[in-house]
Amino acid sequence: MREVMGALLNGPSSEKRLLRGCERLIAHTPQSALKQRDPAGRAVARPKDNEKMGYRVAIVGATGNVGREMLNILEEVEFPVDEIHAIASRKSKGVEVSFGDKTVKCQDIE
Repeated sequence: MREVMGALLNGPSSEKRLLRGCERLIAHTPQSALKQRDPAGRAVARPKDNEKMGYRVAIVGATGNVGREMLNILEEVEFPVDEIHAIASRKSKGVEVSFGDKTVKCQDIE
């Protein structure tokens, strides 16, 4: 993770802004919502309680470079997503983007 962050910080300024936004998002995520890892690095089950664990996320501009990179980063850091929506312009309506092991059809922004 740190290697990826270091590489992004040395990249173009738009990538730096995206990375800073992701860092802020992760910093404000309750630790209980993040996936726990065992010593081998495998994800372990989260505790069951009344707290809602995931977020409803919408990526606006999902078919563009920044939108696709945001989807990749959310997947890479295993951000707790219960529901994801890909939003794009009218011409990209119905285009499929990948997030994790599923594909999401883009919805019209208008």
